[in-house]
Amino acid sequence: MLSPESSLAIAEELGLHEALAKLNIFRTLSRRPKTAKAISDLLHSLLFGAALDHRMREFVILPIG
Repeated sequence: MLSPESSLAIAEELGLHEALAKLNIFRTLSRRPKTAKAISDLLHSLLFGAALDHRMREFVILPIG
């Protein structure tokens, strides 16, 4: 797991929200910046893209978590 400062620097570089950089999962994923960005984009589209209804969205998110 990266330090919070390192994770924040990578998040800024990738254009991720600062709050994500503080989460342990993203501090771990930040060791692979492309993967961190891809997962962030996936979760953002599932949460805010409204492509799925609320119930189906939760079914998709649970296995990822």
